[in-house]
Amino acid sequence: MADRVNNLPIELIHHIFSFLPSSQIALTSLLSKRWNRVWLTMPNSDVISALPVELLCRILSLLPTKQIFATTCLSKRWRGLYRRILDINLDDTEEDHQDEVAYFDYTDVASKLIFHRDQPIKTLTLLSASPFANSSSLRSWLREAIKKKVEHVNLTFLQHSPTTPIYLSQKILICSTLVVLNLNGNGALTFHHVRKSTNLPNLKKLHFTRVHFLRLQFLIKILSVCPLLEDLLIKNVTADDDHNAATADMLKPFPNLLKAHISDSSSSISSCFPLNLFYNVNFLRTQVTLQHQDTTQFLNLTHMELTIVDNEYSSSSSFSWDWLNKFVSACPCLHTLVIHKVC
Repeated sequence: MADRVNNLPIELIHHIFSFLPSSQIALTSLLSKRWNRVWLTMPNSDVISALPVELLCRILSLLPTKQIFATTCLSKRWRGLYRRILDINLDDTEEDHQDEVAYFDYTDVASKLIFHRDQPIKTLTLLSASPFANSSSLRSWLREAIKKKVEHVNLTFLQHSPTTPIYLSQKILICSTLVVLNLNGNGALTFHHVRKSTNLPNLKKLHFTRVHFLRLQFLIKILSVCPLLEDLLIKNVTADDDHNAATADMLKPFPNLLKAHISDSSSSISSCFPLNLFYNVNFLRTQVTLQHQDTTQFLNLTHMELTIVDNEYSSSSSFSWDWLNKFVSACPCLHTLVIHKVC
């Protein structure tokens, strides 16, 4: 049977479209090749509003925080779309960093994005360059995101007063849905306590950059409750009791870890991560001391970058080339080896 609808004049097809809800007009492109772009040719049509809700929410998630709410004036259909955004990106870098009132207007809008919704939150991303960023707002946002089963949390602070640390909500460390936790604290983010109930059963990616711990054992505790960890970054991490070196048996090997990067932290923190912890990785960048060299088997390792730290300030001849030879022999798949030596 001939497709008589396809043979109708374009003007009549437009007239038919005018009776459809805007959300269904774009779906007509699936009917045939001719209908593929007909909906785009409608006179005086709101082509963007006719896009699927999922795509509109994706577009909204890419807008600056305050502009998301400006779209509610476009039409009735746009009025409640912000409530359905799965990926929330909060960015205050374009705000007036000298105006505290303007910053709190921004936090009010950000709170609406997080609290005024029934849908879950898949990703919560915060990029802050304001000196007015504070712990209370951040803790409330994180608590609400956890209630809404957040999977990815990315927090980055570009500048902050070192005298006013930002304390994270402890509930982020017992979030069973969390898959990615990426914290770039610029020295501001601080863990002042880690509870015994800390548990991250589904966490696969953990990145700590310039994060401070009041106790080194807090970092160890977090790492010990991530059984599925695949990607680990510990960079410029500090602790108040950093002078108390942790023993090598405080952490167990990570069976699922594929990538590890431990750098620019003190020797006390580096000593928490002996090479045997990373036996299963294929990428490793880490610091080791001359006193803690071993011959762990790395059957999957393809890329290795070592920073050798000589705590005794001895000459370069003290380096054990014999150990290096044994180490390379223990890495049958190794393609790249980079060595830095620091005294």
